[in-house]
Amino acid sequence: MAFFQKGPTGSAAASFMAKEFGEGGKGVTIDGQEYSLWFNSEGFRIAPGRSAFGPGSTLISWVNAAAMVSNLLRDRVFATQDKIDAAFDNEVRELAEKLWYLRQDFSEEAEKRGSLPAIAEAYAEPGFPDGTKAIEKVLRDPHEREKLVEDMRIFNTAYKDNPGLLRFRQALSPVVLASCIEDLDRPVTPFQSQEGFAPAKASFITEDEITRLLTGGPNIAESKLQIYSYFVQGHNAKECADFLKSSYGEGGRCYTGYDENYGTKGIRFTRSDEESGYKGYDTVTLNWNQVQKRVRALIDSGQYLNDQEKAYLPAYEKVTLAQRIHAFNYYKPDPDRTYPHEWDFNAAKRDILPLLDSPEQVEKIFNRMLSDFAPLSPDTPHYTEMQLALRDVGMYQRGESPLFTPLPEAVLEAERQKKQAAKEAKRKAPAPQRTTSEAPPASGDRLAAAARALASKRRTQAQEDQSGQFSLFSPAAPAPLEPESPTPAPEVQPPAPPQVPEQSSTFVPSPYSAYKAIKEAHPDSIVLYQVGDFFEMYGEDARTAAPLLDLGLSQRVIPDVVRPGLGDVIFCGFPTYALDSCVEKLRASHDVTVVPLDRQPHTMHSLPDGADDPKITITVPNYQATVTAEEAPLLARLMQTNE
Repeated sequence: MAFFQKGPTGSAAASFMAKEFGEGGKGVTIDGQEYSLWFNSEGFRIAPGRSAFGPGSTLISWVNAAAMVSNLLRDRVFATQDKIDAAFDNEVRELAEKLWYLRQDFSEEAEKRGSLPAIAEAYAEPGFPDGTKAIEKVLRDPHEREKLVEDMRIFNTAYKDNPGLLRFRQALSPVVLASCIEDLDRPVTPFQSQEGFAPAKASFITEDEITRLLTGGPNIAESKLQIYSYFVQGHNAKECADFLKSSYGEGGRCYTGYDENYGTKGIRFTRSDEESGYKGYDTVTLNWNQVQKRVRALIDSGQYLNDQEKAYLPAYEKVTLAQRIHAFNYYKPDPDRTYPHEWDFNAAKRDILPLLDSPEQVEKIFNRMLSDFAPLSPDTPHYTEMQLALRDVGMYQRGESPLFTPLPEAVLEAERQKKQAAKEAKRKAPAPQRTTSEAPPASGDRLAAAARALASKRRTQAQEDQSGQFSLFSPAAPAPLEPESPTPAPEVQPPAPPQVPEQSSTFVPSPYSAYKAIKEAHPDSIVLYQVGDFFEMYGEDARTAAPLLDLGLSQRVIPDVVRPGLGDVIFCGFPTYALDSCVEKLRASHDVTVVPLDRQPHTMHSLPDGADDPKITITVPNYQATVTAEEAPLLARLMQTNE
């Protein structure tokens, strides 16, 4: 409303509309007819029914959409009067917040210069809410606003010559921000609303929104690729539903207008907007069988994986195969200890992955595994995992895809029978007898004893679970796979070495504490902390990076018995294969510190405005290198892989 009150041009209005709507959808009901809407960079799409891409779908460009808004405003049927009246206050509030963030990012030099004196006193108010309210008062006063415009002009002239006045590049440049402040003095059109007018309100979640929810996958690294592999191997509906339940675990995530929750019964999806408030305007609940049907349909139609994920499939398969070969060698009975029996997370990628590009080396690996496996009996520990690894290497040697080729029905049926037999044996096993002296304590004593026992455990580092991921205490973490299960999970990895306490598979310390120590050493950087095959960001770093990388924010709960006083931790993350593209986006406005698995951090500094072939400084303990922008990603990748 505030934007259109100032009479913008068509092209400016179109750009503004595209940015404000972003990408997403809504479902509305008008005169008993359901309509689905979908917004993206192409424009505004609408169709009758529950999908905006169904029969009768119409795409309206943002240029035409902006013209329609102008016409609706003229006809007094675009917004209610209270929205029209609140436009200026909302505009001032948003500008005050942006000015507060601009002032917060001043470097020491900008502080010494005394830049933006018009808001210096207002910014001195303690905390974000009080400071922004004080800046609002400055913006509402025409005389003070005139001083602020002049201060912004002086600051922008200095900033053009010296970008070091700001620690980070702003999402909204100071020049654009100055223009927005000047716009407060522009004359506005006093639009009015037709008496009794009420715009259509969102009423249901569209099929397109459910599709986007499911193609987002679980929160765990590379879970989508594991799900894709499991489905294409030909497992039946019940097996796929169970696999999805295990992959999603219990937890959820929320982002603007969306709230997702996962549990034993399925997925609950709630949609909200400004009008519907906290509870939202619609909720969809899907049980795991319904989820597997939808996921299977998306896979069959080629919609489940995006282009980047599809391109990564060959590399992902090789890494997974290398991990399974390493697990085979780790599990095999080896009295002479010819293979290291201290688990090394990097060994598969470092020692085995390069060999998979050579057919001769693959043949040698397969023959050696075949020789090692031949004398083993089915009751050998981890026999099933070794058998599956041998099968996968054999397929790879024959030029077949071990992860993305349908398995013969006889193989699938044999696996089901073995799994059922294992369950029956477990069910029939006698329960351990408790002696009189082992009588269970009272409820309160049990909880206290459990808390003391967990608190007294030696806090080991997070361990890698059977799916190849690091286990962290998180409601969203999937349940661990049963070691006896013959089901060929896409990521067969050994559990942590036997000497690790059993509780560490569930209650383990969060990497957040180690991350905080690195963050304190790099307070002005966004810190990317590697957890397994994933880079995570926490707290304010996560809130800053999520909109820049189009990521959803998640919440991890750390109980006091694991890390007292930590509570809820906001985080987001991305797979390691996306490191280059994500770092490039973040470096446009922020310094980035990358912490790979070896925990040796290296820092990439943000790119100054207008820099020609900027030099990037990358630092690790006892070493510093200055390289070109083209060389930086290569050096970072080499450092990450310890080459």
